[in-house]
Amino acid sequence: MPSIRFFALAALLSLGACAPADDKDSLDTAADTAAGDDTGFSGEVYDAGDLLWSENYANLPIPADIGLQVIGVCPAGSTGDFTTVWGTDTYTDDSSLCTAAVHAGVITLDGGSIHVEAVAGLDAYEGSLRNGVESLDYGSWGRSFVFVGGKV
Repeated sequence: MPSIRFFALAALLSLGACAPADDKDSLDTAADTAAGDDTGFSGEVYDAGDLLWSENYANLPIPADIGLQVIGVCPAGSTGDFTTVWGTDTYTDDSSLCTAAVHAGVITLDGGSIHVEAVAGLDAYEGSLRNGVESLDYGSWGRSFVFVGGKV
């Protein structure tokens, strides 16, 4: 019997809340390039649209597949009241997407477009201070995300 979670996801997708991006074939990942496209990348890129500074990957209405990529836009104007981020370069999937993007140097407080990929969790995450954002250490976590593409 299909789960309620499946029906909720199907309903959100049918409303376009998080739809596959039109240009998914033109997107490439650093991992694909380094590993010769043998990374298990599903080829799916979802457009999350406008994100909130408090939004994290784990709460997006998308499948939990490793290799799934998401694009979205972080708004301008965070007051520096950042939401928690765990890790450096590889972040726990419950870390704030936009705050992690500033930490990683992908965007500034002026906001901007981000592109992330779900990857396997790590045994440990090391925090650091970058670009005015302090990320925290954390132990083992089941799923992570990394940024795809360049920095600002």
